[in-house]
Amino acid sequence: MYSWTTIDAVFWTILALPLLYSKNKWKNSLALVFISLAALSRQTFGIIVILAYLYVVINNRRSFVKYIPVFAIGAIPFLLYALMLFWTGSFNEFLHQMTGRTEFVQTAVIQFAKKFVVNYNTPLNIITMIVAVVLYLKRKSGIIDRFKNKSLHTLFAIIYFFVSFSLIIHHFIKPQMDIYSLPFSFFYMTIFFGILHFILLPRHINTRKLVFYVLVISWVSAISLGDNSPVFATGILFISLIVMCIDVLVSIEVPKINLLMNKWSLLVYSIVVFVFGIYGQANVNYRDLGKDKLILGLNSSSDEFGNIRANKFIVGYYQELAGIYNSLDGSKNNTIVFPHNAMFYPLMQTKNPAPLDWLIANEYIGQEDRIKADFKRIIESPRDLYIIVDKVDVRIIRDGISAREYENDLIYNLIIENCSLMDVESDYFAVYKTR
Repeated sequence: MYSWTTIDAVFWTILALPLLYSKNKWKNSLALVFISLAALSRQTFGIIVILAYLYVVINNRRSFVKYIPVFAIGAIPFLLYALMLFWTGSFNEFLHQMTGRTEFVQTAVIQFAKKFVVNYNTPLNIITMIVAVVLYLKRKSGIIDRFKNKSLHTLFAIIYFFVSFSLIIHHFIKPQMDIYSLPFSFFYMTIFFGILHFILLPRHINTRKLVFYVLVISWVSAISLGDNSPVFATGILFISLIVMCIDVLVSIEVPKINLLMNKWSLLVYSIVVFVFGIYGQANVNYRDLGKDKLILGLNSSSDEFGNIRANKFIVGYYQELAGIYNSLDGSKNNTIVFPHNAMFYPLMQTKNPAPLDWLIANEYIGQEDRIKADFKRIIESPRDLYIIVDKVDVRIIRDGISAREYENDLIYNLIIENCSLMDVESDYFAVYKTR
C-alpha cells in the first residue's frame, strides 16, 4: 500500500493493537490476521507473530481448545500465501530466498548498541536506570513513597516530557534530514522511562502493554541493511513516551501540573507539533531540497510526473534518462537501469528484465551466487539488452553531481566484463549493450 513495505507492516500491527489486548476471542483472531499480514509485508515482523500467538495462548491456556479456531483464522493469510506459492510452483524458490544470510546480529543488536553509546540522551537514561534499580531493590523500605513525596517522580516525568518535545521540534527545524538521532533517542527514552514508570505505577498494566508492543514494533521495523533505524516508528515511540509522562504526572493532585496536562494543554502541544511538522516537511524533503529550491520539469521526461517538483539535478537526470531510452532501438522491455531505479519501468511502461529492481548488494545478501548466475544468463541471452548505468550518485544528487563508486560490485563487474560500452554522451549515465 505504501512506498515502503515496512510502513505497511507498522500499519497492520498498529491496527492489531487494541484487538490483541481485547478479551473477545474474535477480536483476537482479527488481530492475528493483521499481524500475519504485517509479517507478509516485512519478514522481520514474524517475530511479532510469534509473540502475539504466545500472548493469546498464555492468556487463554485454560480454554486452549476453544481458541483453536482463533489461531486458525489468524493463520489464514499464511495459508493463502502458501497456497499461492504451491500453485505457482514457487515454494522451493521461496525457501531458497528465505535461507540466505540475514545479518541479524549486525542490524538488530550491534547497531542498537552503537546508537545507545553515541546518543545525546544516554546520560539521562543511565541516571534514570540507576534510580529505577535503587527504587526496585529497596522497595520494601518505603523508598518509593519517599521518592513520590518529594515529587521526584514528577521531576523525571517533566524532564522526559519536555526533552521529547524539544527533540521533535528541533528535528523539524533542522536544515537537513537525520533519520537516526531522533528515532533512537525516543527508542531508548521509552525503554528507560518505561522501566521507571513500571516501578512507580506497577498497576498500570495497560500502559505497560502499549509501551512493550510499540518497542517491539520499533525494534523489528529497524532490522534492515538499508535504513537500520526505527524511523518508521518514530511517531508511535513519541506518543508512547508522552503517554507514560502524562500517566505519572496525572497520578498526583497538583493544580499547576494538572493545568499543564489537561486536554486543552495537550491539544495545544499537538497543534505545535503539527505546525512544526508541516514546516519541516516543506523545508526538508526526503533526499531532496526545501520547497523553495525545487523546480518543475520532471513531466518533460514523463507525463506521469505531473507537476511534481524536484531539484535541478534530478530533473536533468530524468530528462537525460528518458532521452537515452527513447533513442535506443528496441529498448522497450529490453532495458535495465543500474543500480536501481524502480520508478523508471512504470514511467516508461517497460518491463524490467533484471532479476531484481534494486541490484545492490544489500538486496541479495546470501544469494550472491544465484544472482550472479541469473544476471549472467540474462546478459548472455541472444536478445539485445541495454544497461543504463548511473555515473552519478542519486542518493546525494540534491547537493550536486558526484560520481557513483562501484568498487567490488558484483553486478557492475559482470556488466563491464560482458557488455560493450556504447558511444553515448551523458553526464549522468554510461550505456552498455550485450555483445
